[in-house]
Amino acid sequence: MNPENIFCSVVLGNDFDYVLFKTAIYFAESGLNVWLISPEALKKFRTILFHQKRNYLKDYKDLLSHLNSVHLWHKIPNIIILSDFDKYCNLYSDCYNPILSALVSATLLDSISVCSKKKQKPCYLICTCSPAENSYTDRFQVLRDMYFPHVINKLCDKLLFDEIIGYFT
Repeated sequence: MNPENIFCSVVLGNDFDYVLFKTAIYFAESGLNVWLISPEALKKFRTILFHQKRNYLKDYKDLLSHLNSVHLWHKIPNIIILSDFDKYCNLYSDCYNPILSALVSATLLDSISVCSKKKQKPCYLICTCSPAENSYTDRFQVLRDMYFPHVINKLCDKLLFDEIIGYFT
């Protein structure tokens, strides 16, 4: 699934706080509205203030509720950065539900698609995800094949930032 004017990527790895903030700031300084969504405050940057909208949505219910209210959003983002995609989908949990993962993925794409249609411009979705252990590889692979055409594997922070910016610009 790759709608027109929608660019989606999953970044695989751990400990993305610095790169996510740097990416959000880069795009905001370029004049784009950026939404940074995570299940909890990013540890290293709790006190930094900047003009991006930060949302702490603790679980998939909060995330889906927020994304499904796109028609009520006052400021439409050009970029949604979602931290810890695997936690919202319970991807590596014993209570994993593939229907929930598909719903979260489809809702993310639908929301960014609505943003693109309202703005009449390309919009971007960046999700971070912990790498899959061998026993969970199939779970992530299905989501990757259906929803996320571009995957970036964790690199050093500088190379990772360059890879994200290079893909989305």
